Amino acid sequence: EIGDGQGILTSDLQIVDDPLLCLHTQCYAADQAAFFEDFSAAFNKLQEAGMPRQAGQRNQLMNPEYNEIYTDLRAVIVREKAGPTVLKLTLGGAEVPLLTPLHERAKGVMSRADLEALAVVVALEVLGGPRVPWHTGRQRSVPSA
Repeated sequence: EIGDGQGILTSDLQIVDDPLLCLHTQCYAADQAAFFEDFSAAFNKLQEAGMPRQAGQRNQLMNPEYNEIYTDLRAVIVREKAGPTVLKLTLGGAEVPLLTPLHERAKGVMSRADLEALAVVVALEVLGGPRVPWHTGRQRSVPSA
Protein backbone atom coordinates (compact mmCIF):
# COMPACT_ATOMS: atom_id res chain seq x y z
CA GLU A 1 0.00 0.00 0.00
CA ILE A 2 1.38 3.40 -0.99
CA GLY A 3 0.53 6.41 1.11
CA ASP A 4 1.39 10.09 1.26
CA GLY A 5 2.65 10.15 -2.33
CA GLN A 6 5.39 7.59 -1.65
CA GLY A 7 6.37 5.52 -4.66
CA ILE A 8 4.54 7.74 -7.12
CA LEU A 9 6.65 9.17 -9.91
CA THR A 10 6.00 12.45 -11.69
CA SER A 11 5.44 10.41 -14.84
CA ASP A 12 2.76 8.40 -13.01
CA LEU A 13 0.86 11.58 -12.23
CA GLN A 14 0.85 12.52 -15.91
CA ILE A 15 -1.44 9.57 -16.58
CA VAL A 16 -4.31 11.50 -14.98
CA ASP A 17 -3.06 15.11 -15.17
CA ASP A 18 -2.31 15.29 -18.91
CA PRO A 19 -5.62 15.50 -20.86
CA LEU A 20 -4.34 13.59 -23.93
CA LEU A 21 -2.61 10.89 -21.91
CA CYS A 22 -5.69 10.61 -19.72
CA LEU A 23 -7.76 9.71 -22.81
CA HIS A 24 -5.36 6.85 -23.58
CA THR A 25 -5.41 5.76 -19.95
CA GLN A 26 -9.21 5.62 -19.95
CA CYS A 27 -9.25 3.73 -23.24
CA TYR A 28 -6.83 1.10 -21.94
CA ALA A 29 -8.60 0.90 -18.59
CA ALA A 30 -11.78 -0.01 -20.48
CA ASP A 31 -10.04 -2.52 -22.80
CA GLN A 32 -7.16 -4.44 -21.23
CA ALA A 33 -6.76 -6.61 -24.33
CA ALA A 34 -6.08 -3.49 -26.42
CA PHE A 35 -3.49 -2.34 -23.90
CA PHE A 36 -1.68 -5.69 -23.91
CA GLU A 37 -1.75 -5.85 -27.72
CA ASP A 38 -0.36 -2.32 -28.12
CA PHE A 39 2.17 -2.70 -25.32
CA SER A 40 3.36 -6.03 -26.67
CA ALA A 41 3.93 -4.58 -30.15
CA ALA A 42 5.72 -1.49 -28.79
CA PHE A 43 7.89 -3.50 -26.39
CA ASN A 44 8.86 -5.92 -29.13
CA LYS A 45 9.93 -2.98 -31.36
CA LEU A 46 12.03 -1.58 -28.50
CA GLN A 47 13.67 -4.95 -27.94
CA GLU A 48 14.68 -5.19 -31.56
CA ALA A 49 15.93 -1.61 -31.99
CA GLY A 50 19.58 -1.70 -32.98
CA MET A 51 20.05 -5.33 -31.99
CA PRO A 52 22.06 -7.45 -34.37
CA ARG A 53 20.91 -11.05 -34.44
CA GLN A 54 21.06 -14.04 -36.67
CA ALA A 55 18.06 -15.67 -38.27
CA GLY A 56 16.33 -18.02 -35.88
CA GLN A 57 17.60 -16.26 -32.78
CA ARG A 58 14.11 -15.17 -31.74
CA ASN A 59 12.24 -16.86 -28.87
CA GLN A 60 15.33 -18.46 -27.46
CA LEU A 61 13.45 -19.96 -24.53
CA MET A 62 13.83 -23.31 -26.26
CA ASN A 63 17.46 -23.28 -25.06
CA PRO A 64 17.52 -25.31 -21.79
CA GLU A 65 19.68 -22.73 -19.97
CA TYR A 66 17.31 -19.89 -20.88
CA ASN A 67 14.26 -22.02 -20.10
CA GLU A 68 15.60 -22.77 -16.60
CA ILE A 69 16.13 -19.06 -15.91
CA TYR A 70 12.66 -18.30 -17.31
CA THR A 71 11.09 -20.92 -15.03
CA ASP A 72 12.89 -19.59 -11.94
CA LEU A 73 12.09 -16.00 -12.85
CA ARG A 74 8.41 -16.82 -13.27
CA ALA A 75 8.34 -18.63 -9.90
CA VAL A 76 9.88 -15.61 -8.14
CA ILE A 77 7.52 -13.11 -9.76
CA VAL A 78 4.48 -15.25 -8.90
CA ARG A 79 5.63 -16.02 -5.33
CA GLU A 80 6.45 -12.38 -4.57
CA LYS A 81 3.42 -11.03 -6.49
CA ALA A 82 5.95 -8.77 -8.15
CA GLY A 83 4.54 -8.41 -11.68
CA PRO A 84 3.58 -4.72 -11.38
CA THR A 85 6.80 -3.86 -9.51
CA VAL A 86 8.99 -5.58 -12.10
CA LEU A 87 7.23 -3.75 -14.93
CA LYS A 88 7.40 -0.35 -13.25
CA LEU A 89 11.04 -0.57 -12.15
CA THR A 90 12.42 -2.27 -15.25
CA LEU A 91 10.60 -0.09 -17.76
CA GLY A 92 11.50 2.96 -15.67
CA GLY A 93 15.20 2.11 -15.98
CA ALA A 94 15.68 1.22 -12.31
CA GLU A 95 17.46 -1.83 -10.95
CA VAL A 96 15.15 -4.56 -9.66
CA PRO A 97 16.69 -6.07 -6.49
CA LEU A 98 14.50 -9.16 -6.91
CA LEU A 99 16.50 -10.02 -10.05
CA THR A 100 19.96 -9.88 -8.43
CA PRO A 101 20.14 -13.57 -7.38
CA LEU A 102 18.94 -14.65 -10.83
CA HIS A 103 21.43 -12.34 -12.50
CA GLU A 104 24.24 -14.02 -10.56
CA ARG A 105 23.05 -17.42 -11.83
CA ALA A 106 22.60 -16.15 -15.38
CA LYS A 107 26.12 -14.71 -15.76
CA GLY A 108 27.73 -16.22 -18.81
CA VAL A 109 24.31 -17.21 -20.16
CA MET A 110 22.69 -13.82 -20.69
CA SER A 111 23.41 -10.18 -19.90
CA ARG A 112 21.62 -8.31 -17.12
CA ALA A 113 19.83 -6.31 -19.84
CA ASP A 114 18.57 -9.58 -21.38
CA LEU A 115 17.42 -10.76 -17.95
CA GLU A 116 15.56 -7.48 -17.37
CA ALA A 117 13.85 -7.76 -20.77
CA LEU A 118 12.90 -11.35 -19.96
CA ALA A 119 11.53 -10.16 -16.59
CA VAL A 120 9.20 -7.76 -18.43
CA VAL A 121 8.02 -10.58 -20.71
CA VAL A 122 7.40 -12.89 -17.74
CA ALA A 123 5.69 -10.17 -15.66
CA LEU A 124 3.32 -9.47 -18.57
CA GLU A 125 2.44 -13.16 -18.81
CA VAL A 126 1.91 -13.46 -15.05
CA LEU A 127 -0.43 -10.46 -15.17
CA GLY A 128 -2.52 -12.10 -17.89
CA GLY A 129 -0.96 -10.38 -20.87
CA PRO A 130 0.29 -11.89 -24.12
CA ARG A 131 3.52 -13.78 -24.63
CA VAL A 132 5.94 -11.32 -26.17
CA PRO A 133 8.79 -12.66 -28.33
CA TRP A 134 12.12 -12.49 -26.50
CA HIS A 135 15.70 -12.90 -27.64
CA THR A 136 19.19 -12.26 -26.31
CA GLY A 137 21.85 -9.86 -27.50
CA ARG A 138 21.36 -6.76 -25.35
CA GLN A 139 24.25 -4.97 -23.78
CA ARG A 140 23.85 -2.45 -21.02
CA SER A 141 24.92 0.97 -22.28
CA VAL A 142 25.67 2.28 -18.81
CA PRO A 143 27.30 0.28 -16.03
CA SER A 144 24.96 -0.91 -13.30
CA ALA A 145 25.62 0.37 -9.80
